[in-house]
Amino acid sequence: MHVLFINARYAPERIAGPAFTTQYLATQLVREGDQATVFCRTERSGVIRDMHGGVTVVRIGLDVPTSRLAQELVDAVNFFRPDVIHTLFPREIPIELLSSLAAQRRVPVLQTLLSFSLLCARGSMMRDGWMCTSQCVDCHAATAGQREFAGRVAGVVGISRFMLDLHQRCGLFRSTPVQQVIHDAYEPPFHEPGVPRTGRALRLGYLGRLVPQKGVELLLKTLTTQLAGRDWNLVVAGQGDAAYETMLKRSYADPRIQFVGFVEPGAVLSQIDVLLVPSLWEEPLGRVWLEAYAHRIPVIASRRGGMPEGVEEGRTGFLFEPDRPAELAEVIASVLDNPDSVETMKVHAVKKWRKEFTPAAITGQYREVYDATLSCGRA
Repeated sequence: MHVLFINARYAPERIAGPAFTTQYLATQLVREGDQATVFCRTERSGVIRDMHGGVTVVRIGLDVPTSRLAQELVDAVNFFRPDVIHTLFPREIPIELLSSLAAQRRVPVLQTLLSFSLLCARGSMMRDGWMCTSQCVDCHAATAGQREFAGRVAGVVGISRFMLDLHQRCGLFRSTPVQQVIHDAYEPPFHEPGVPRTGRALRLGYLGRLVPQKGVELLLKTLTTQLAGRDWNLVVAGQGDAAYETMLKRSYADPRIQFVGFVEPGAVLSQIDVLLVPSLWEEPLGRVWLEAYAHRIPVIASRRGGMPEGVEEGRTGFLFEPDRPAELAEVIASVLDNPDSVETMKVHAVKKWRKEFTPAAITGQYREVYDATLSCGRA
């Protein structure tokens, strides 16, 4: 089987989750004896063809005119003659041309829903700091091309049930022949051994962008008010707007809170006992909890978006409702009161990752979808 992946970027330009998702799938297919080609954009100039981990990559610079980009896409489909075209985050790629080209060459297209880009002109599904529950009039008009593309694909995969249901509520992919939910994969670049906990204080961690919608203020406020008298330490890893970061550090100055800036996930996850994911917005999946599981770390996550689909209450972590801030304090307090349970959850977390979220496990699920999509294309 030969799969042509379409994504905004690709390794080693590691800028976002979709690039990792594409890399895990493409690399695993090659490991298993299949062929994978990636067509993507790049910050570099011109057209660059290279190999990365056995995967053929065609990178189109942002300086390349649209007419040449379109021709390069046509040439790629004609030259590689893929069995399936798999689009993930096709930002800056002419998807109308892609869908018509695929139809002409009789190559089925599979779309994975990793982001809100097909529904929202801004890509966030947020307005004035609040999550949109449906597609607004402006975005409906701005994404007409995306709706046409969605109507022509043979298969669709939601990275969570939440993502597939949201798109279908907005009118996309309701009649797509192949529909499936497949969560994401994660593979640690290296396994950093965890540092054993010493003393009474439980080591908590936050890993992500420092922006209001990620709920970092809710976490900091909860710890420094309702749980101020308890034994805990918190590592905050991530970056954001300089003024917002300064405000957080000044407003929540506590010797138990350490702001470490941007670091690789393993560097933080090897130093903590529990990861906090207090998002206020609807996360498509919440990739960070996958990273935590792979490093033997349970999570406390908000009941938002796709995150409830991956957290087993009391086994790999806990969920809370961010609209009821007292719930977060209660959940953290229960963990502080039962530190031995954290050690048990660590075992369950890494077992769940090994069983469900390795590249091999996720690629196995995609193989079934590829086969079903191919069957639709031949019908």
